Amino acid sequence: MMVKKENEKKEIQLSFEQVIAMYENEKRKLSMLESKVGALRSVSEEISVVEQCLDEIEKVNSPIYVSLGAGIYVKAKIEDSNKFLFGLPAGVFEEISKEDAKKILNTKNEEIKKELEKTQKEFMQISQNLASLNQVISKVIKSKKQ
Repeated sequence: MMVKKENEKKEIQLSFEQVIAMYENEKRKLSMLESKVGALRSVSEEISVVEQCLDEIEKVNSPIYVSLGAGIYVKAKIEDSNKFLFGLPAGVFEEISKEDAKKILNTKNEEIKKELEKTQKEFMQISQNLASLNQVISKVIKSKKQ
């Protein structure tokens, strides 16, 4: 089977097994990208929820329940709805204003959007690769039947 690279005029020969291996590899890449897109969208949704909470938190007068993790909550009262703690590496926290918190979230969301766009382009390229490989595989199978 002959495969011609678009950018070069050089031809290479691949066995049917090599083409199948390439196809399976591209399928694995596509699956990983699907997972990555899901994770990026999840983080983006979480950021949106936090942004909404920042706007609504000053309206809360009664105690709220704060998750400690593993299904355990503690009742807490918000003393200052304009000061927040921002988690830094090594368990260090920095006190920041609501505006700074919004800026941090906005920056993170922009980074996620860029990564999503990049990932979706990769996804499209791999989908095209799969379609091309599928055509080659189909042709070989048809030729073997004849």
